[in-house]
Amino acid sequence: MKKKILILTASFGTGHLTASRSIEEALLKFYPEELEIKTIDFIEIENFAFFGRISEKIYNFLMEYPYLWDFVFRVTDFKLWKSYYRTVFQIFYKKAYKILSSENPDLCITIHPFWNFLIDGYNKHLKEKKKYICVVTDAIQIHHVWITSGAEYYIVCDKDTADVMTRYNIDKNRTFAKGFPVSLRFSSQVSREKFLTELGLKPELTTFLIVIGLGDTRKFLKVINYLTKLHQMKFQLIIITGKYKNIYSKLANKSFLVPTKVVGWTDKMAELIKSSDLVISKGGGAIVMEALAAGKPVFIPVFTPGQERGNAELIKRYEFGFVERNFRKITEMMRDLISNHESISKITNGVKEYSNPHAAEDIAKFAHDVIFE
Repeated sequence: MKKKILILTASFGTGHLTASRSIEEALLKFYPEELEIKTIDFIEIENFAFFGRISEKIYNFLMEYPYLWDFVFRVTDFKLWKSYYRTVFQIFYKKAYKILSSENPDLCITIHPFWNFLIDGYNKHLKEKKKYICVVTDAIQIHHVWITSGAEYYIVCDKDTADVMTRYNIDKNRTFAKGFPVSLRFSSQVSREKFLTELGLKPELTTFLIVIGLGDTRKFLKVINYLTKLHQMKFQLIIITGKYKNIYSKLANKSFLVPTKVVGWTDKMAELIKSSDLVISKGGGAIVMEALAAGKPVFIPVFTPGQERGNAELIKRYEFGFVERNFRKITEMMRDLISNHESISKITNGVKEYSNPHAAEDIAKFAHDVIFE
């Protein structure tokens, strides 16, 4: 009889969803005969979807105003705030316990800390023991809400983050640095020449991939406007607008002096990143970790303080790219990078030493071993 794993995530931003999808992909690929996998989104919980959507809108609004989000992050980042999640939050979402009862999983993998409190509450009130592994999707800057007593193990992206967990009195034997889980496609070979040619671009040119994400979109447009005027320099751009349909319409209908390909929503992120030389993005966990998994340097002109501060710190600490929010300095650095491709190549070599495109596979194996121990 198959063992059952619940992957418990929340679609606040993209990091949690990227991680949960990647782990599910790996589990289904390697253990289809042994495991039954089901993923549940916190926002989509039955009877609470309305409140989930309201929470999502509030989250998105705050992310558009970085300093407001940073205020909320800091105000809630202390132990006392967790008493809310242990009491009021538990009462409000108590009906969610039915999910754990009806699904009756042999193991849970939580990709968002809200689920940790729900499982702990379930175990306390129903006198049962639902085991769970918590996959932390943030780097270095770890909010107190991630730390709960009931997790069997914590999975983090790297040793530095594991060290942070020990400062929260988490036993080091319960914390494992296995990388940020990305799609298995990041471990596959991609023909840069073929892929870029199909996009109508030139494989021999330095290629910047600009990913517009939740945050200060105006800064991205300003950077794009500057770069697309540098027609005398040899480089090209790929711009991913994602969910921003209005930005896609604006850019897709525009003529650029620099070779440019504008892409809306796409399921080709692995191929796009692996075919580029530098990723220009916000400091979000998903895109930063996907770029690093692909062995590509990252330039962060926009990051929302709070958890994204940790991703920015990671890039700066190990020189995996650049973090610069001053527009004048951004333009100077961009010109230097275009003129000196060797500097990008040097950074790329350092990133490849950190890169772990097999993290989802490693986490899947870890979960498999836990459930069958």
